[in-house]
Amino acid sequence: DASDAPTVSLLASLAHPKLRVVRSERNLGYGGSVNLGVASCRAPLVLQLNSDVEARDDFLAPLLAALASDPKLAALNPAGNTYRRYELSRYARRAGCVVTNHLSGYAFLIRRSVFEAVGGFDPAFGLGYFEDTDLSRRILRAGHWLGVHPDTDLHHESHGSFSLRPERRAVLEANRLRYHERWPGARRQV
Repeated sequence: DASDAPTVSLLASLAHPKLRVVRSERNLGYGGSVNLGVASCRAPLVLQLNSDVEARDDFLAPLLAALASDPKLAALNPAGNTYRRYELSRYARRAGCVVTNHLSGYAFLIRRSVFEAVGGFDPAFGLGYFEDTDLSRRILRAGHWLGVHPDTDLHHESHGSFSLRPERRAVLEANRLRYHERWPGARRQV
């Protein structure tokens, strides 16, 4: 696909002994692609960054410190423009993070062991939407917790990777239905 040419060129230009680019012959969707990446590595922690994310500081050090301080913390998101409306400074912190019930898929650091133990992203969600919400519920059900680190700043261009796809709305609605069928109590939560 010609629209992928800049990304492929950028990835091909990266050279680092600890960096390996993993490619798929077909579009596995967001969750399937992350599952492939996690399966191809042995690192105890996995950092997932969407293509529509821009790092503006060293967001990784605080995330690593938070995970090191609490073994029950499974995964966390860096803050940034995605969380600005929540005024994170007003919430109590645990291991430096604000506790959340939702791991947002745009960028997160996760314990590979937890990701694998709960089965990773469910491929039933196809191209995307609600797979991160489903994963979050399975992580919480397994007895772990999730966080957002307010001392980090990552800019996320919401829906930047998916907004031009004509099937976006249909995929969103189908996966919303799939999620609510799987987690019927979610409709009642505020």
